[in-house]
Amino acid sequence: GKATMGSGPVAGRGPDLTYGRRRVPSIHLDSQGMVEILTDPETSLLQRDYFLLRLEEEFKKSWRYGWGYALIVFDVEELSDVKAQDGERAWSAVALAIAGEILSASRDIDLSTRFEDGRFMVLLPGCDGDGARAFVDRVLRGQVRERLDDRFHVTVGGTITPQPGLDQMEELMGRAEEALVRARESGGDELVLWSDSTG
Repeated sequence: GKATMGSGPVAGRGPDLTYGRRRVPSIHLDSQGMVEILTDPETSLLQRDYFLLRLEEEFKKSWRYGWGYALIVFDVEELSDVKAQDGERAWSAVALAIAGEILSASRDIDLSTRFEDGRFMVLLPGCDGDGARAFVDRVLRGQVRERLDDRFHVTVGGTITPQPGLDQMEELMGRAEEALVRARESGGDELVLWSDSTG
């Protein structure tokens, strides 16, 4: 059924809500409580699990009604090594620089998350290929280059919808991954979008 979130000022347990096959409890929180639950405290981006729920919603809309959106993946391979070699503080400085540029380039309706230590994912509702490229250009031409030293390389891949025959969200994410691989092979620093010839 349709999931709704209560809005009472006091935290409490409500009826279970169903998201696909998963069931989570409805929690009544004020706006600050909602922000704390849904936001990654290290980057101010959305929590990964909540982002994936919203991506699933957009995927279903696109499949049923033909609504379009872009899914973009920013990957900084060296960032995973930073946490292991230089510690949490060094990693956080780089992650915050990238997250800050993503947020600055985003519209109110765009959604973004830190998917892994060195990977960031962005959902751009109603966005076509040209819009996706313009978004990525805003991110990469912001202060990212000034705030990252030469050892970091940003690779960007993505895919747009609707696409004929695309009926599984796992396939959608797989196509974004294929585009990311192609972007890495081409040297990075610009968006590569999935197409039939990408793989």
